Amino acid sequence: LQWHFHDWPIENTKKAHTFNGKLLEAAKKLPYEVKAPSYIPYGYEIYTVRQDKNDVLEVVYFIKNSQTYRVGKKNSGSIFVYRMGYSVEDVKDVPYVPGEYKNFEWSEQGETGEVFYTGDPAAQLIRSITWTKDGMAYSLLFLESVKSVDAESYKEHVEPMKI
Repeated sequence: LQWHFHDWPIENTKKAHTFNGKLLEAAKKLPYEVKAPSYIPYGYEIYTVRQDKNDVLEVVYFIKNSQTYRVGKKNSGSIFVYRMGYSVEDVKDVPYVPGEYKNFEWSEQGETGEVFYTGDPAAQLIRSITWTKDGMAYSLLFLESVKSVDAESYKEHVEPMKI
């Protein structure tokens, strides 16, 4: 799936299979136990669910009826993306270049391995968080930076789907 951070909402391509916003349908078709955020902020709902190359699950959440508008080359809006796959390289968003958004990249050792962040560490704001657990990789990417404590909470609340 090729998209650019400033092209929100994400555009579909021929490479991705769309599940029409149905996370349960994706959970039944993907070759691994699907995990998803069990907690999402108030007002958010699923915009789209896709299977990308290398069996990456991608779920885009948004606030219905919120405006997504352009500010220069960047869009402002309330959207975040959850990705799950076999490796960190698969789930990281390659087109997103932190430097273009005045974000920094760093990593820390977590309980299950290295955790990768982008954002503004001085302000304790996170744009993306990527980690591994139980042999799978996960990523959360926020259009608007969130407080680091909130990003960690979303990370901790990624749980198996109940099918």
